[in-house]
Formats: sequence, structure tokens, C-alpha cells
Amino acid sequence: MKKLRLSFLILIAISVIGLGIVIKNGCGAVVPSAKTTTTTTKKTTTTAKTTTTTTTTTISTTTTTTTTTTITIPIKSIPIAGGGYHTIALDTTGKVWTWGYNTYGQLGIGTPIDPNMSSYRGAPVLVSQETGLTSATAIAAGGWHTLAIRSGDGTVWAWGDNSFGQLGTGTIDPSSVPLQVTEFSNVAAIAAGAYHTIALKNDGTLWAWGNNHYGQLGDGTTTDRYTPVQVRNKNLTPFTGVVAISAGGYHNIALKSDGSLWTWGANSDGQLGTGTTVESHTPFHVTQEVVGQPPNLEVRPFTEEVIALAAGGYVDYERFTVAVKIDSTVWAWGYGLSGQLGNAYDQYRYLPCQVVNEDFSPFTGAAAVAAGGSHAVALKNDGTVWTWGSNYGGQLGNGTASFRNTPTPASVADNTTIIAAGLSHTIVMKSGGTIWTCGSNEWGQLGIGDADSQVHSTPTQISWP
Repeated sequence: MKKLRLSFLILIAISVIGLGIVIKNGCGAVVPSAKTTTTTTKKTTTTAKTTTTTTTTTISTTTTTTTTTTITIPIKSIPIAGGGYHTIALDTTGKVWTWGYNTYGQLGIGTPIDPNMSSYRGAPVLVSQETGLTSATAIAAGGWHTLAIRSGDGTVWAWGDNSFGQLGTGTIDPSSVPLQVTEFSNVAAIAAGAYHTIALKNDGTLWAWGNNHYGQLGDGTTTDRYTPVQVRNKNLTPFTGVVAISAGGYHNIALKSDGSLWTWGANSDGQLGTGTTVESHTPFHVTQEVVGQPPNLEVRPFTEEVIALAAGGYVDYERFTVAVKIDSTVWAWGYGLSGQLGNAYDQYRYLPCQVVNEDFSPFTGAAAVAAGGSHAVALKNDGTVWTWGSNYGGQLGNGTASFRNTPTPASVADNTTIIAAGLSHTIVMKSGGTIWTCGSNEWGQLGIGDADSQVHSTPTQISWP
């Protein structure tokens, strides 16, 4: 099977490090009347895990109210990830397991790489430890490449396709076993797109390598890079203060410690949320959102209170972005013709718009999101899983193969703790560590024992070490 470089693929990976999010204009402050003068001061203290914002509002009547808002993003890896046609998981001992499509060595099991000979594994297999990746703390899956952060030193290890240098080894040679990214360590989180990789260091700086045709490496150029380069602001100063990242096919999204959202790379479907379809070669600050329903739409400032994010879409189309705010509402933008924006209207949106229920009320209660090729997944605080968008493989997990343009509950028990999405499949992990999958399985990416062309519309538990 020839690689489908210009038709399918995406990988979504969401990664978080333990820095606090400062919520601007926090709840609880006294609202002054029209004739009242207000003086506001803020004191921010940042630890490894928590940021505390203290806001003192003084009203001319000498009434003073002080509120403290503390938001903690836990330091944890996401132990499951979906690629184009493969899946990766991290067990409790740090061992890395993979299954699905393997023609380009993306499973990391040392099999010969021959693009003219398709290969796959329909059940979890242990990634080779012979080259030094004996234990990992975080993982990510790209279109046809896979990554892990090694325990202890924060080095990044990569394997699979390397056509654009996405393995970060200084060459374009593929590998069927993990190889260490050149002279790169102290990494806290990783994410992988179609043919590029981004990594977040412990100091809050962001680095990228691989394909850069649309500026997705964020270094201000469109030059492919075979080793890590630093993501920079428009004035080419280092882009810093990052706490979470996600990579789509050719675009990225990052969350800063102040709750602000930044995007860069391809933008043909409006997936950057800039209000246009112009690509950006450095991070762009998302500052506006759309509220209401057609034809009564209102553009207003984007409230910078994001706590979770995901970038999705095919390589060349259906690209979109999803985010969760501190109030547990979900927002999406970009391509929407398959319902993946969840706003009840199958249209493009070039600015963030709110995901709604079938009755147009706001969809709330979300704690995390994942994005696939043309579908989205949300995990609510009560442990339930909700999905929307394309469903041709059964990836919504609701027992049907019909697309949905508003969230629908997936047929999985209420104790889900982690969610992930590949091109056309969905992966969830329950509180006991069991893994359940649904969607397309043509290359064994569901891990249920073999490959097939059936629609798997109900999540099935896999045999997991």
C-alpha cells in the first residue's frame, strides 16, 4: 500500500505539564456601580504545579472584597494516543506498547521497513528496548511516526517514517526501532502531527522539527528541520510560558500559563482561529470568539480561561481545533462540514464558537477533549464520554455509523479517565487501566486481535498487559 501523503491522516496528541493557569478577571469580585471607581491589583505566585491569583477590588465606598482563584493542572502523561492508523499506550511500569499499521516501522518492533509491503499488528506488541528506551513517561503518535519521552533524563525517542526529518535524528532515514532525538533533553511533553513533531521543555520553551511547509514549526520560516529548532514569537524572540500543546496535521495549538491560546501553521480551513484563512509561521494569539446562532452571531473578545485543547483534521482538509474553558464549556473552530465543530451547523468557523447540545443549550461539564481526523471526543467531569463529527467507521462509539453535529454519549461506562483519538478511531482508558476502542480497524488500530473492514460502533475492551 502506498503512503497516502495527500489524502488521509492526522494524529492528535495532547500533552500537559504541571504549571498553573492564571485566570484573568476571576469570579467573585464585587461589581462596581456606574459611578464607582475601581482599583485592581494582582499578585501571582507560581509553583511547579499551581498558580494563585489574588485580586483585590476597592470601591469608593471603602468596601473591599478579596478573592483567590487557584487552578491546578496535574503533572501527568497521557498514556494512550492515536495516530493515522496505529495506536500507542504506556503501561504503569513505563513500557511502551503499540498496534496497528506498521509499514513504516511506526510500531517500533524492529521489523524491516518496506513501503511496498504492508504490515500491521492487530494486538498490542512491546516496543523494542534494545536501543535504550526501557521506560517512558509520555508518548505521542503522528501520521506514520511515534515518539516517547524516556524516564529519568527527559530525552525524546522517535521511530517510524522520517521523510521530512520528523524523527529529529539529523537525517531523513526511517527507523523501526526507537532512536534518540539529537542532543535534546529535559522534555516534559510531546505532540506529533502528520510529518512534524513539537516538544515542550520543563522551562516552558517550545521546540519543533520535521515538515515546515506551512510554517508549523513556528520558527518564522518554511524550511524543514531535521533537528529541533525553537518556536519563536513574531519578533523572533523565544516563545515561552507554555504549559500544554497539541499538534494537528499541519497546525499546532499551545496554552500559556496565563490561560491564553496560541496557534500557528496551516490555516486553509480557519483552524487557527484568526478570523482568516492566512497561515501563520509563528504563534498567533487567539483573541476573539463568536457567540449565538445564525443569523444572530456576535463577535466578542475571547475569554482566556482555557484548560484543555486538541488539534484535529485530515492532512489537506477537514482541519479543526477544540478547546475547553475553565467553566467546562467547549469551543471549536475550523472545518465543520462533517459536524466536528459540534455547533449544530455544518459550516466553517474562522473564530472559536461554542459547542452546543441538540437543543442549542451550551454543552458543559467537560474536563478534556481529543480530536481525530473529522471527529471530536470530550470527557466530562462525571467520567462520561461524548462524541461528535464524522462516524463512517463507528468512531463516535454510539452504536451507529451516522455523523452527529452535536455531542452524543458514547456507549462506554461512566468511569473513563483518559481519552484519545486517531484518524478514524477513538481510544479511552477507564479508571482501572483497561483500554477500550471503537471505529475503523482496517490496519488493526483497534487492537482487538486482527484487522477488518467492519464498522465498530461500540467500544470494545482490548487485551492489555
